[in-house]
Amino acid sequence: MLSIQHGKPQEGKGWRITSLQRLPFGDALLQLLFPLGIRGELQDDVNVSFGKLQSHFQPFFPEWKDNLIVPNQSFTDGIYIFKVSLFKAWRRIAIPAKKPLTWLAEIILDAFDFDYDHLYEFNYKDHFGRIIKIGHAYMETPPFADQVQVGDLSLEPGGKMTYLYDFGDNWKFDVQLEAINPSDNKIKKPKILEVRGNAPQQYWSEDEDE
Repeated sequence: MLSIQHGKPQEGKGWRITSLQRLPFGDALLQLLFPLGIRGELQDDVNVSFGKLQSHFQPFFPEWKDNLIVPNQSFTDGIYIFKVSLFKAWRRIAIPAKKPLTWLAEIILDAFDFDYDHLYEFNYKDHFGRIIKIGHAYMETPPFADQVQVGDLSLEPGGKMTYLYDFGDNWKFDVQLEAINPSDNKIKKPKILEVRGNAPQQYWSEDEDE
């Protein structure tokens, strides 16, 4: 179904994969199993059940005995350190895991001197490669940023999100999780740790263009 390029082994690391390529057999099989296609967005009815088709394929793969077990995603507490970049400017931000994503959205806007007047959306890939989208509370499709805590994100240090702000001007902030530090009672709300580079102006007037 897939062609897998193996990565160089590293001590203490699991199976390292550098690339995946779909093969015609896999595409044909998926069309039979899922004739309506597979949606990538996070949905309440998503159910990843490994081994569900084992009984059908067992006659062709007699050595197949075990199936993958996927651990349930759990809340990860601590202080999340994000590096947020927009063009050449970037800001380092700390935020407690128990704060909702709305707080992260607002501290990013504060850090770049943007207003709060527009809708936004966070998106990133989960462990299965699906695109997870978490939007402003006024959007139509859940999950919503005020209902998801920072510690609920299935991100590990080094993982990235895109914070898309203002669907008219499409400001795209790159949000990289640098570290998850132990909880600190001194940090009870989002905090801007470091500022580098001048933020672009959110709005341009005709006089400035001239």
